[in-house]
Amino acid sequence: MLAADAAHAADICRSRHRGDANSNAAFEQHSEQFQTSRELVYLKLCRHPLGMTAKELAAHFGVPLHSISGRISELKLAGRVGCTGDRRERSAVVIALNPNKDLLAAVLPRVEMTAEVR
Repeated sequence: MLAADAAHAADICRSRHRGDANSNAAFEQHSEQFQTSRELVYLKLCRHPLGMTAKELAAHFGVPLHSISGRISELKLAGRVGCTGDRRERSAVVIALNPNKDLLAAVLPRVEMTAEVR
């Protein structure tokens, strides 16, 4: 696991479900999908240096807003994305922080940006 992904290993909603066994099981069941979705969101933001809003990302991937907002929260927690302070259509603009261009050059051609985000 990458150091940046270590922050993603924890459930960001843990305090909301207070150790509920069903919630913990659901998180474990979907954690791999969340990791893939996080990477797709991050790579999409890397391709848009002026940033995107959660609404724009949700529309791009064809998923509900809550699917994207969770991934953005996880990426913020890991220090991989941040808000610019700008707003578009009443939504915060999010950008990728310190994208490693050499890594992206190797990764982007292999990533299918239309993959399913959950």
